[in-house]
Amino acid sequence: MKNIINHVIIAVFTGLLISSIEEPHQEEPVVEEVIVMQKELTKEQEWELLYETICWVETKTILGVNEQEKDYANDPKLKGKDKDWGIIQITPIYVKEVNRILGKEKYKHEDAFDITKSREMFDIVQNHRNPEKDLNKAIRLHNKHTWYAERIWERFEQVKEEILNQC
Repeated sequence: MKNIINHVIIAVFTGLLISSIEEPHQEEPVVEEVIVMQKELTKEQEWELLYETICWVETKTILGVNEQEKDYANDPKLKGKDKDWGIIQITPIYVKEVNRILGKEKYKHEDAFDITKSREMFDIVQNHRNPEKDLNKAIRLHNKHTWYAERIWERFEQVKEEILNQC
């Protein structure tokens, strides 16, 4: 039995060796790299754009940033008229909701002035109430006013178009 297995192994190896000698090696055809223009943003890209848009709209609303300006002030120390603070204008009720979701008192209203903590609070609320990351729902959860959603979508589409035109 051992002798038969050795003959089979030798035959297979010899066959492979002979076939590699008989057939000259052909090079694989070169496939040209094709650059595909991105026609849509990924869901993750849209989510990040939405957050940046919220920051932009909140800043513009407080500072009255000129529509013609390309960038916004991005000032984390902004104070609105009704105890809405920071880059995304977090209210005491928003902080209370974040702490309720967490089941502990982790955040204070003053944390709204910290860009990182503001984003953390935004993500906590969104992940809890909007795990599917629906953009319309995200906007409504942040600010339920119709005028707010209109401003967000106007800016969002403008920036999205600029991004896609650069691709």
